[in-house]
Amino acid sequence: PAPTRTQPPPPHTPGPPQRRARASPMLPPTELQGGELLGQHWYTPEGEPMHWVEGANGEMRDTNLRDARKLNLLPSVTGILDIIAKPALLEWMKNQVLLAALTTPRPEGITDDEYIKLIKQSAKQEAEDAATRGTAIHDAIEGVWLGKSPTGDELLDEIAEEAVRQIITYCQTDKFTPEKIVVGEGYAGKTDLSNDFYVLDYKGKDITDSQWEQYEAGKRIYPAVAYPDQCQQLVAYDKALPHSPYNRALVNVFIDRQIPGRIIFHQWKPEEAQTAWEVFQNALKIWQLNRGYVPEQ
Repeated sequence: PAPTRTQPPPPHTPGPPQRRARASPMLPPTELQGGELLGQHWYTPEGEPMHWVEGANGEMRDTNLRDARKLNLLPSVTGILDIIAKPALLEWMKNQVLLAALTTPRPEGITDDEYIKLIKQSAKQEAEDAATRGTAIHDAIEGVWLGKSPTGDELLDEIAEEAVRQIITYCQTDKFTPEKIVVGEGYAGKTDLSNDFYVLDYKGKDITDSQWEQYEAGKRIYPAVAYPDQCQQLVAYDKALPHSPYNRALVNVFIDRQIPGRIIFHQWKPEEAQTAWEVFQNALKIWQLNRGYVPEQ
């Protein structure tokens, strides 16, 4: 049965940091995760995912705006929010290009343009590898909720199991619907976890010692960890979920990619959620105007 309380609990005290695993390549901010690095996600008005379609050559490809017009598809929440600048993400992307320029050897006899292309390819590959790692963590956590077998990756399984344990402790319940597709007015998306009390979205992140120390000390680390677009994403999901008699808490769960148990919960304030909803509504309108497309519902 659902819990009887009407208010979410205060954040719990995080446990001590665990062992540091082997070094990993530099990874991006969490905005690159969620499965939309390579293409916009789309849904039917009934909530069916339509992220890929069959191309003229008989092979599957990413769904594009032309397909969406023909099939009357709804854009995803994260696809809509892509129209808003994300300074932290842009800074990371610039740094990746600079690092690639420093580490990519220049073959003899190639032009400047050819060398620039090599550098860009190297930077892109780093982003794709990082997104793959983030997706693996996400999928492992989903597997724990659904009772699936462990992945076989000891570190990944430990990260996922500890994340689920801490989420249950924080929310004081294990009654959630994982991976629920929701349909709002003009958009759709998929929540990580939701119930009548919470909407949660978990993201892989390299949590620094400084950030962890701030969190343990009870200090607000926004904007060092959480960013406004993450609240905009959560509030869009909340508005599309069935009505709840309670005010759902909007919570981002930042999960360290290498240290099991190093997890930061960021619960957005009601006034932040209200502002985020206004921003999202305007972003949706701009998205529709820029593309000349408003799906029928």
